[in-house]
Amino acid sequence: MLYARIDDKTREALYGYRLTSMGFLTPGERILAEKYLAGQDAVYCFWGGYDDAERTLLLLKPDDDTVSFLPDGNELLALIRFDSFAEGKLLSHRDYLGSLMGAGLKRDAVGDILPYSDGKRQYCDIVVLRSVAGDILANLDRIGRTGVRVREADIMDLHLPEKSFKIISDTVASMRLDAVIASGFGISRSEAKLLVERGLVSRNYAIELSPGVNLNQGDILSARGHGKLELLEIGGETKKQRIRIQLKKYI
Repeated sequence: MLYARIDDKTREALYGYRLTSMGFLTPGERILAEKYLAGQDAVYCFWGGYDDAERTLLLLKPDDDTVSFLPDGNELLALIRFDSFAEGKLLSHRDYLGSLMGAGLKRDAVGDILPYSDGKRQYCDIVVLRSVAGDILANLDRIGRTGVRVREADIMDLHLPEKSFKIISDTVASMRLDAVIASGFGISRSEAKLLVERGLVSRNYAIELSPGVNLNQGDILSARGHGKLELLEIGGETKKQRIRIQLKKYI
């Protein structure tokens, strides 16, 4: 399905001689799209409203400098900002996403959801397709049971919350996936193995079902219900022949 959509948009770009775009892709879909587009005639880029966006549009155009990518995203994207009092329930990413989906939006119309607070009020900046911005502004004034104010803001004023993480230095018996996530999430090796076998663990945004797969430096790992890790460094062996590793655990 993903590749068929890419083919359709590529033909539109090349035969229509214009910029085309696909809705927001997950990081895993982006990796697949990059591999699929390698060597094809269309020029492409990914854009989610800001550098390092997790969910991004796929933009395709003919190899011609007269057709631009519009990298500021203003023709394609809008920034919707919600705010409410910080007292009571602190609204989460899941709360905002649930309300957007409940309002009838498709998931690929919604990019990154970035909640934050200044202590007095809580906010959330959400990047969306411009085509759905009007519906959100007109119809969404509650997130769950919490009343909110909603407005469109300049996408250049997007607020990027600081990512919280901690660095974990440890040793493991091997670079197997189950050994590394057991270390990073502070769980037993058998529990880690079970998570993988149940399809609850992703490696570089793709489900990984083999507990024994060997990891590489730079791999991104996530386990449902436990969080996300980045394998920052694979070091040398200790005297007991264990391998030194350094992980970044996102909090």
